[in-house]
Amino acid sequence: MLEMKSMPDFRKQLRHGTAALGIIATMPGAASSQVLAHAGFDWLMIDLEHAPIDATAMHNMIASTAGTNCAPFVRVPTYDSPLTKQALDSGALGIVFPMICSAEQAEQAVSSTRYPPLGRRGWGPFYAPAHWGTTPSQYLQQANDRITTVLLIEHPDAIENLDDILDVPGIDVALLAPNDLSLNMGYPGQPDHPEVIRTIVAACDKVSATSVLLGGVATSAEDAAGKIASGYQMLVLGYDTKLLTDSSHTLLTDIASLT
Repeated sequence: MLEMKSMPDFRKQLRHGTAALGIIATMPGAASSQVLAHAGFDWLMIDLEHAPIDATAMHNMIASTAGTNCAPFVRVPTYDSPLTKQALDSGALGIVFPMICSAEQAEQAVSSTRYPPLGRRGWGPFYAPAHWGTTPSQYLQQANDRITTVLLIEHPDAIENLDDILDVPGIDVALLAPNDLSLNMGYPGQPDHPEVIRTIVAACDKVSATSVLLGGVATSAEDAAGKIASGYQMLVLGYDTKLLTDSSHTLLTDIASLT
């Protein structure tokens, strides 16, 4: 019988290893996500909230991470999105839920990622076992313990209700999103505004006092190193189109300076 290669247990590594470094994938299709997965990122956030990625492209992008140590995550459009089920059934190792503002929304989000009796996820992982390197029965036994649930904290209501949100069982990571938070606080395009920074620091202290892991966004290598030193355990390092734009700009600028 052909031996299946099991996926790494990302959730266990996240809690007991070094900080997980990820990138947002906005370009639909397997080619770019395959390149990013092989580049060495720990996780890939396939973005169904803002990017033009449909369910078929999502499935292909998840599949493109096979054979790497890059964990495929999917950011769904809302905490109650039916796409959560499709993402998990396609083999996603984690779900990122945007704009969580209350404990009730957090409970619904967590419930959608868990099989009964811990949640309300329906049975139908036709592709996930193959991607995970398990049989369907093994997948059913392992899924509740291995799916990573990430909540984005990006609204003043989430900050106000953060204590109650963090008390919800089943949350793995609270990821502070400075761009949306600054926008919703009335400081559009100013994630470094002093009031936004104060809010994020206070939120970090609350998360760090719980069993929920702290996640965030880093805009440079120096920023990432500083956040890791301060206790962040899961970081977003930007997105694919920015990597492409920045590297292209650097190359062209360097050539122009030499000619």
